[in-house]
Amino acid sequence: MIRPSSSSRSATVADTLADLLDEEDQLIRLEAAYGLVLRDDPRTAEAIDRAGELGPGFEHDHRAGALWTWRWQRNRPTAR
Repeated sequence: MIRPSSSSRSATVADTLADLLDEEDQLIRLEAAYGLVLRDDPRTAEAIDRAGELGPGFEHDHRAGALWTWRWQRNRPTAR
């Protein structure tokens, strides 16, 4: 079993997480995207998109918050 929050940064773990983005279960896709966020993997933006829209009940979910923060940090305008 692969834990998305594990400290392993191996390519095998990241590839497995990316493969999980094809799962039908949204919670599995969310876990996979979260794991890629933690690794700052190049596939993270796509992973967040593939996790899908998170509806009610995810407002206080640390995984959803991490996805939002990752995207916000990359899309905010830079200070001049």
